[in-house]
Formats: sequence, C-alpha cells, structure tokens
Amino acid sequence: IPKRIPENCSHAGYRSSKDNRGSAAIRLEVVAVRFKRDEQGLTLVEVLVAAVILGIIAAGLFAVFDVGARLAAAAREQVKAVNLAQEKMEELRGTLYDDLNSVAEEAYFEEPTVPGFTYRVSVADYTYKKTVTVAVYYKVGAAAKEANLTMERYP
Repeated sequence: IPKRIPENCSHAGYRSSKDNRGSAAIRLEVVAVRFKRDEQGLTLVEVLVAAVILGIIAAGLFAVFDVGARLAAAAREQVKAVNLAQEKMEELRGTLYDDLNSVAEEAYFEEPTVPGFTYRVSVADYTYKKTVTVAVYYKVGAAAKEANLTMERYP
C-alpha cells in the first residue's frame, strides 16, 4: 500500500482525504460489488424443481414417521400380550398341582378392555413335574402374533 497518494487521485479503492486537522491521510474504502441480474424473480422451472425436491424430502420423512408409528403399535400390542400371559400364569401358579390338568385349554379373555386377544393353556404331565405353557394370540395389522410363557411345577 502506498504511503501517500496525491489528493486529486483516486486509485483502486483508495482515496485521499483530509482529516479535521488539515493533514493528508490515506483512507481505505470498501467498494461493494453488486451483481446485477436481468431477472426479477424465479422461473417456473426453478419453482417446479424446488417443489419436487421438497416433495421427495417430505415423502421420506412421512415414511419414517409411519414406520415408527407401526413399530410402536406392534410393541404396545406385544407388551399387552405378555402382560395378559403373565396375569394368566400368576392365576395358574395359585392353582393346586393336582388341579392343573383340569384347566380350560382355550378361552378368550373375559375383560372388555382386551378385545382381540385369546389364550391357550397347555399342561404337559411328566412323572416328576408339570410344564404349564400360556400362549396369547393377537393380531398386529394383518399379521398373527403369539406370546408364550412357560413354568414348571413340582409336587
């Protein structure tokens, strides 16, 4: 940067000026370059491309949310089935050992709060123990699901 530029000269962003004390000083001026376009707005093609890109992004996000909602519903139904099986298993745990063979094989849950859930109790009688299995059947969408709990009882 030159130290002195004559007062009447302007050069590549520099201009000489006098400060309030009357001495010559060099001042750097920032020159703003503006790009002028003949266009006043966006073209139809630009708007359509932006709309397509936003549509693709939105469709992807909606698909992710849909899968998440389905997985959450399936997990909620599975937890409900396991809880119902546990409830039935606790009821059978209180049954006497000799009365386990007379337990109803298949039934619907009596409570109106759990529609669509059925259960099946199977008792395998061995010489030294009985194995009790509670299977709860339910649907998630169109798919049939099953939750099983097993316990062994000794005399």
